[in-house]
Amino acid sequence: MKLSVVIPCHNEEGNIHPLLGMFEKEFGTLMAETEFIFVNDGSRDGTLAHLKKELTRPCGRMKIVDFSRNFGKESAILAGLQNAEGDYTAIIDGDGQQNPKYIVQMLEIITKDPDIDCVAAFQNKRRENVFSRFCKRGFYRVMNRLCSVHLKEAASDFRVFNRDFRDAILSLPELCRFSKGIFSWVGYRTEYIEYQVEDRITGSTNWSFTDLMRYGFVGIVAFSTKPLEIAAVVGSVYTAVAFIATIYVFIKAMIYGDPVAGYPTIMCVLLFSFGLLFMFIGILGRYISNAYIESKKRPAYLVKHIYDSKEGTTKP
Repeated sequence: MKLSVVIPCHNEEGNIHPLLGMFEKEFGTLMAETEFIFVNDGSRDGTLAHLKKELTRPCGRMKIVDFSRNFGKESAILAGLQNAEGDYTAIIDGDGQQNPKYIVQMLEIITKDPDIDCVAAFQNKRRENVFSRFCKRGFYRVMNRLCSVHLKEAASDFRVFNRDFRDAILSLPELCRFSKGIFSWVGYRTEYIEYQVEDRITGSTNWSFTDLMRYGFVGIVAFSTKPLEIAAVVGSVYTAVAFIATIYVFIKAMIYGDPVAGYPTIMCVLLFSFGLLFMFIGILGRYISNAYIESKKRPAYLVKHIYDSKEGTTKP
């Protein structure tokens, strides 16, 4: 098989058939050399039923990896890669916002130059509001300052890569996964092309602003320990400030006979210090929780069934 296309799906019942129609339009004869791996990530609508209806669609092969519940997009990507058998692997969302025509372009680039291991797509012009663009731009700047890996700004999981690149990703066993960081961490030569995000075929996004912020924080914690170092430095500085403020209040009370002078100052310092303390405890807690999760060695996902257009239904 030349190409494996990994498509994570969560509540995408209205997008399955149109998306495959987009693939047929753009792929042409490439459809016969392509296997489609749809990962049903605990959808609560009719996504699985719609996927089953498409098993007879003419293409190289179609697999449906049906999770026992929702494990998240990172686990869905991992499951898709573990079930991919093609010489090249593509990752694309299941909502139609990423046009398959870009996969054809990326595949053409990577097959022409054997030194290129991965071709990734990025957005040069975002369609979000000003606040969202500001937050995302800020995330990439913070991430690149704190972490040893460099992330291409606005680059997505939408990409095509060869077998060596895929094997390198699968060699990383962590459960707390952040694919954007993993793609950069494994290295290899990556080329970038610009793409334009389109409207969803149906439905609304499954990602809220809070989800994106949480996802960004997970990425920073997964690839950098500098927040812990910053916490130690800032904590030391404010301990010194609080100590100096305490000495100041003591001198005012004992030498100048003013027992209340300076107390508002020290109270503000102490309250601010306690606020920072609790914030840094939360950061430390995130690192500890990640270590706790990893120590359990639970699988990243559980598969209920695998539906294969070539081999029928199987259980893992």
